[in-house]
Amino acid sequence: MLNSDGDSKLTADDWAYGWNAAVHYKITENWKAGISYRSGIKHEIKDGTAELSLPSGNLIGSGPVPAMNIQKTGSADITLPEILYLGTSYEIGKFTFELDGQWTGWSSYDELKIEFEDGSQQVSPKNWEDVWAIRLGAQYSVNKMLDLRAGIIRDYSPIPDDTVDPLVPSGDRWLYAVGLGFNFHRLTIDVAYNYLDDENREFDNEVGKKAPYGYVAPELTGEFKDIDAHIFGVNVSYKF
Repeated sequence: MLNSDGDSKLTADDWAYGWNAAVHYKITENWKAGISYRSGIKHEIKDGTAELSLPSGNLIGSGPVPAMNIQKTGSADITLPEILYLGTSYEIGKFTFELDGQWTGWSSYDELKIEFEDGSQQVSPKNWEDVWAIRLGAQYSVNKMLDLRAGIIRDYSPIPDDTVDPLVPSGDRWLYAVGLGFNFHRLTIDVAYNYLDDENREFDNEVGKKAPYGYVAPELTGEFKDIDAHIFGVNVSYKF
């Protein structure tokens, strides 16, 4: 690795389309179930920009590396995953309990390949895996105007050990949620707070060994730790 810091940036824009389909079934007066599918979406990105800026320094194990300030134009194809949702809910008095499962087909992300206009390429193997997320939630209807909500989510990381890197340093995670629902006849306001706790994860692979100018870097090892986030959400809907 270099004994000095640098900057790398990828910028691109694209439009693409997909489709959704869903079925909701009322099994009994209190028991409901549903299934929803969202298609994968392929992005064919053109005229993106890659920027790399590095000061001169020493690459540990290989020696001096000259300063670099590179900007290239390139293209890439990325397929966002298909997603399947399964869910069921049951009402008991003022309580409603819900259990959901979300399958995400992340195996569509097998590599990040950027082809530059000068004929060069940058290929990063990813080999992400299909994963499930499990959600359990409950709602208590205080009255016609106010609902109280709470939930927990177990979300598994699709990133295998041999390709995990600082670009997406994600491990398996827990999310804890609380919320309020306000009902004003045709107007509904939902407020939610989520705490995300990403588990610590060690990495020891060859992702960082390919260095600029044909140099070979030592194997990069380390640990992603103390990763968390506070997420707030507000949703407003009006029925005509």
